[in-house]
Amino acid sequence: MKRNETLLKLGTVLLFSIALLACNRGPDDATLAANVKAKLSADPTLARSNINVEAKSGAVTLTGTVPSEAEKVKAETIALMFQWRAARSH
Repeated sequence: MKRNETLLKLGTVLLFSIALLACNRGPDDATLAANVKAKLSADPTLARSNINVEAKSGAVTLTGTVPSEAEKVKAETIALMFQWRAARSH
């Protein structure tokens, strides 16, 4: 479980760092974190996982535990896609 949590943190930071390089501005941190959390909670396979969402200066960090690598990847993908859509709307 610790390995999945560490991989989730590192993968998320990396993905969002890349996404931030491609945009000038996006939604405020509170809005971004709330929207990502809502999207993760709405997914039936991720709703039962313990995933915390934090945003700072436009970078989103996911922390917590998930039961499998597939759910880790899914959480990262949802968060990254949400960030990409928010950046494209500005």
